[in-house]
Amino acid sequence: MATATVLGVFAHVDTTLHAIRALRQQGFSELTVYTPVPVEEIEEDIEKVRPPSRVCLFTVRRSASTAPAPRAPCSAAC
Repeated sequence: MATATVLGVFAHVDTTLHAIRALRQQGFSELTVYTPVPVEEIEEDIEKVRPPSRVCLFTVRRSASTAPAPRAPCSAAC
C-alpha cells in the first residue's frame, strides 16, 4: 500500500492550523510540523490524535518520581 506525502510551507500560524485541520478531514493522521519556535496551538492540534510517545511517557514518569520539582508535560518534541 502506497503512502501519500504532503509538504507545505506556511508563513503564519493560522494558515498552518487551517492546513492541519483540512488534512485531518481528508484522513491524514501522521503529521509532522517543524517550526522555528514552539507554537502551542500547533502542538495541541497535532497531539489530539497522536498517542504520547512511549519514551516521553517513561521519562516523564521516571523524572516525576525522582525529581523534587514538578516538571512541565512532555511536548510534541519528545
